[in-house]
Amino acid sequence: MEEYHRTPEYIADNAPAGLLHDHRIKAGVWGRLVLLEGRLCYCLETAAGEAGC
Repeated sequence: MEEYHRTPEYIADNAPAGLLHDHRIKAGVWGRLVLLEGRLCYCLETAAGEAGC
């Protein structure tokens, strides 16, 4: 598996804009979230358009 993109470490005040709204990734692409501290609310949308958090 080859790494496609990596963001630098960030906090809420300087998070990348693309992560602050709904977005989609290409089929077959997986994301990896690493939390160094704190918590994260991560929601997935179903095929029917319903959000599951």
